[in-house]
Amino acid sequence: MKLDVRSKVLLVLFANLTFLFRVSGWLELIIVSGLAMLLYFAGKGKIALYSLLAFVLFWTLDAYLTDFFSFQLIRNFVTLLTAGRFLLPSFMAGSLLLTTATAYDLVHGLRKWHLPESFLLTLGVMMRFLPAIPADAKTIHRSLRLRGIFLRKRDFIFRPVTYFEYLLVPLLMSLMRTVQELTIASLTKGLALGKRPTETFSSTFNLADWSTCAWMFIMTLWMIRG
Repeated sequence: MKLDVRSKVLLVLFANLTFLFRVSGWLELIIVSGLAMLLYFAGKGKIALYSLLAFVLFWTLDAYLTDFFSFQLIRNFVTLLTAGRFLLPSFMAGSLLLTTATAYDLVHGLRKWHLPESFLLTLGVMMRFLPAIPADAKTIHRSLRLRGIFLRKRDFIFRPVTYFEYLLVPLLMSLMRTVQELTIASLTKGLALGKRPTETFSSTFNLADWSTCAWMFIMTLWMIRG
């Protein structure tokens, strides 16, 4: 099943709306299950499975952990679990957008909503910039290991000065160069031109898109009335 990128953007907005309304109960279960189905049919079965397992874990611990323990530390932990449960739909919708849509798809779809080209330029650069962060971090880790410097994730807590000096500073410098290169590449491709650019393909809403929008509309009415 292939969804238009505009449907995926609407799903992200809808998921954030569920967080604002603090959706719970059957409505929360239906929304999480629906997003998991969309992820599965989009070819992201692992993300769908992990999301469902996380939801079951969050819900179980939130429902039963405070019945056995009354310590303040446990209550704080349950509060974090509840926040993670409320944020889970946003994570699922964001994963669907980021893992199944390219920067060009996103810009092409949002251009049909007549958004400013300056905003589309920023969004296009950001979409291509995000995958560069883990790639640059891995490159820096390899370089440090060649020099006999072994940094681990826990060093961020136990050796913050060393972690900042050896990893974060080179990473930030590398990312600044990457952003400049991506911006120049986007400008070279004519993303910021005032005239209407030439499109290599056209996208339209299909039955799956309209069905997804109808589902979101029904769930939104349920949230408002609930």
